[in-house]
Amino acid sequence: MERYKNVATEMSENQMSVTYKIHEIEEPLTTISYEEEHGYYIDPYDTKDLIYDIVQENEYDHIFIVARMEDESGTYSIPIKGNWVGLGAMDMYGIGYSIIRINKNGNTSLYEYNSFHKFPEEVYIHEFLHSLERTLQERGYEIPALHDYEQYGYFESDVTGLEDWYADYMSRNIETSSGEKIGLYSDVYLMKPYHASDFEYAVEIEFNKEPSNVIEEIRAIFKALKSVFIK
Repeated sequence: MERYKNVATEMSENQMSVTYKIHEIEEPLTTISYEEEHGYYIDPYDTKDLIYDIVQENEYDHIFIVARMEDESGTYSIPIKGNWVGLGAMDMYGIGYSIIRINKNGNTSLYEYNSFHKFPEEVYIHEFLHSLERTLQERGYEIPALHDYEQYGYFESDVTGLEDWYADYMSRNIETSSGEKIGLYSDVYLMKPYHASDFEYAVEIEFNKEPSNVIEEIRAIFKALKSVFIK
């Protein structure tokens, strides 16, 4: 995370900065999600009751869930597909959400810095960029897809991964055949999730609980707003 913090600032050419806290969650998950493409994974729905209060109190802009998905022996892995290391482009009520999968064996070396692997923070950069990519696409911006690096002449290195691609992607310095520079628009570094402190009057809503009656929930919100304005 410390390397991710420094590299994110450097690759964005100081357009963004990172501060972070690490929280160890001891309570066990009681659900786990599944989809055909990736198999089992930890969705925001699975963690919301465990981390929602922490996220709200600290007003985080992004969440990384880092979890081992096998036991101590490394032999009883929760079934996944494609041997993915990270999944991104998810959100928890507007806050970016990524999962980083660490196993006792197999991909552990991906997170170690040595002479053969000098970019161990790559998975954090990659999954965070999926959130920025999604943010711009949802607002109608046309940008290159994060996975389309080969179309622009970038190739993965055994030692540094896709470091050059990410740097040019974040600083909008990918050169096309016509000489145009493309990548993330700098606007994205100003697009932060809304937090309670952004508003003079905040109405607390328990988003982490499924409403039993949607109409009553909406009425309760408007009633609360009405009382605020009357005061």
